[in-house]
Formats: sequence, C-alpha cells, structure tokens
Amino acid sequence: MDLVHQANALRREGRLDQALAVCLEALRETPTDVDAWHLAGRTALDLRRFPLAALYFQAALQLDPQRVETANGLWYAHFQLGNYARAAEACRRSWELDPTDAYVAAMLGHFEYVLGNPEAGRRMHLRALELDPDTRLVSTALLRLLRREEGGWKWFDPGAPALRARSHAERWTPPADRVWRGEAVPGRTVCVYRGGGQGDLILLCRYVPLVARRAGRVLLVCEPLHDRLLASLDGLSGVVRSPAEVDDALYVHLWALPGIFAGSSLRPPDPPYLRPPARGPGLPDSAGVRVGLGWAGNPNTAVNPDRSVPSLRLLDPWFDVPSIQWVSLQVGYRSEEAPTPDILVRPQLNDFGDTARVLSQLDLVITVDTAVANLAGALGVRAWVLPPTYPEFRWGLEGDGTPWYPSVRLFRRRRTDDWEGVIERVAEALRCLTSGHR
Repeated sequence: MDLVHQANALRREGRLDQALAVCLEALRETPTDVDAWHLAGRTALDLRRFPLAALYFQAALQLDPQRVETANGLWYAHFQLGNYARAAEACRRSWELDPTDAYVAAMLGHFEYVLGNPEAGRRMHLRALELDPDTRLVSTALLRLLRREEGGWKWFDPGAPALRARSHAERWTPPADRVWRGEAVPGRTVCVYRGGGQGDLILLCRYVPLVARRAGRVLLVCEPLHDRLLASLDGLSGVVRSPAEVDDALYVHLWALPGIFAGSSLRPPDPPYLRPPARGPGLPDSAGVRVGLGWAGNPNTAVNPDRSVPSLRLLDPWFDVPSIQWVSLQVGYRSEEAPTPDILVRPQLNDFGDTARVLSQLDLVITVDTAVANLAGALGVRAWVLPPTYPEFRWGLEGDGTPWYPSVRLFRRRRTDDWEGVIERVAEALRCLTSGHR
C-alpha cells in the first residue's frame, strides 16, 4: 500500500494525527504529489487546523488548478478562519470549475453579502435555488427561509439525524417506524430532539405547546443550561439530555415542527412564550435607563468574525451617552474585555434562567446575534440586534424588524467591516431614547 492510500485508510478509521503524519511523509518523498497535498488538507480540516488546511489546499491547487474538490476545501478553510475575501476568491474558482453546484452557489452568495455586494449575492442565491428546485440541500432550504418563501419549512425531515449531546462525531437517528409526523397520538410520549445552536432551540421551542395538543406528553432534548428557563414553556412535560434516553417514545426533529403545523389551524404562541424563573440575580437600583449589552458570539462558529464586535473600544460612543446603567450579558468568551466596573454592572449568569431574570429587569438589550438576542425576543423584551451581514434566516436579508420577534429592532451593516457606521446609528438611537427618559 502506498503512503497516500495508507493515510486515507487511517483517516477513515479516525486516526487523524497519524493520517496527517503519513501525508507529510509522502510529500517529503514526492513534493509534487497532488493527491497527498489534497488529502493533507482534508485531514487538517478534520482536525480543525484551518491555517494548515488552507496552506495544503493552496499547494494542491498550484499543482492542479482544475481540481474542484481542492478549491472547495480552500474556501471552506478560509471561511472557518474568517478570511471572507479569500474564501470568496476560492469559492468563485469553485464556481468557475463547476457551475452546477447549488451549495457552492449558495455559499458564494453568502460571501458576496458579507463583502458588501448584495446584488451579486442575490443573483447567486437565485441561481442556487434554480439548481436545487426540490431543495435536497440544507443550504438551499435555509436560503428559502432567509428569503421568507412560503412553504420553506416543508423541506425539513421529521426524522432527520441529530448530533448527540456534546458530540460532533456521533449522530443519532430515530427508528423509521417511530418518527412523529404530526398525527394525534393521545397517551403517547413525543420526544422533540434538536439540531442547531442555543438560539435555534429558543426560537423553535414555541412549537412545543402545539405538539402537546396532539400527544400525551412532550419531552424536549436540551442542555442543563436551559432547564429552569424551559420549565415555563406551556405543554412541556420535561427535558432529557439525549433522545436515546427515552423508551417507547415517538421522535421528531425540532426543525420539522414549523413545517408539520404549517397547514394546520394551530399556530404557535406569540412572544412572550417563555418566562423568567422566580429566583435569580437582581440588578442594583438605577435612576437611568438599564441597557444590557452582548458584544461577541460563540468563537467556535465560522460566522463569528462577522457577528462579533472586533473591539469593545468601538463602542465608546455608546458609553458616552448619559443616563444609562450598562449591564454585561457577556458570559465566557471575551467577557474579560468589559470596561471598568463604573461602566458595566456584571451579574452572575449561571444558566439561561439567570439570563432571563436579568433581561426582564432591563429597559433595553443591545446585542450581536447570539442566544441572548433570541431570548430577549422570546421574553418580549425590547432588543436592538446587530445581525451578521449574512444573517440567520430569522432576521431576513433586509428591513429593521422580524416577524419572529416583534420586540426586536435590527441595525444592519452594509458589509462585514462596517462597524463604525452601525455603531453610530445605534448611538443616535440611544441618545433619542435617553432624552425621552430624562
């Protein structure tokens, strides 16, 4: 077995570090082996070593500029690094090599929006939908939701696989004969399992009361951080950590619920459909306007550089507005960047129940697109959200509002680096708000 085949076998077995070492050994022997460069890039992607992956794919493309799989790997590596201009350049190459790939068309549209080219982005999105009219891809299904197309939810399978809790390696799929598709099942348990992030759970749990109208009891898969918050959700019988824990249940994917009820007379409750727990942190007295602030999202997602404020110093125009008591909603990542205690109150937030308690005491929330934005909307708390330039479907592509959360106002950027412009618009809105308060 030659070294490239040996490395590929190791990669399939999940022995990724060994696979990469064998790839590099092959390249020491034959520096022009394009298959070895490509496989090294794929293995580096598996290891989430994105700078290395970009280097390996670039080397492979220099040897074989027509290899579309390598071009795809290159734009994906740059995307994960937040290098959107380089990702767009590589994605355009992928598109030139294969102008029939709907996924590449959708992603190129994504990058055009991020770089401030909405017309080019819109054209690529339309092309992606033309190439995938039956929506076989999650990317085009999400694109239909982003464009607020009627019937966009029908493409999500009630029995789709889900990642197991705290694992990105193992998938759980319900037995085919125990998938719930919306039928009345009195006396039976329906377990709603999930995919997506924390914000998706908060957004779509509003459908649980409708499931309860057709089932004996409803269980929802979630992490412990959600337990106290979800206790307020009407119709929910309890929570579990994994759908595999539930015996003799029917199962349904959370993302399928809007499609299941789309043709029904039942409608999910409008916000507020979640309520804060009775116990949790309190805020000190204030004579001014209480404003909660979140400035960064999850660093482990590729879109994070497009949604997180690059530096808290950019927000100085907000801190200069008088009569505001600022409250930090930042937990973990970049929370240490908060200004002096004279500017920000920092409550202890141990779970989403605590966060809901704090949000309920605020006059306003200002945040980038994180779970806090969804939580404020679900609670009916007034919030100003700074979405990414290529936003989640709930925010849409244009406008300053969203039908999902009537209490949310959107402040958009024209391109990913346009932070100064949007910050000044928010500062002006804050000055109007505090002027009216005074």
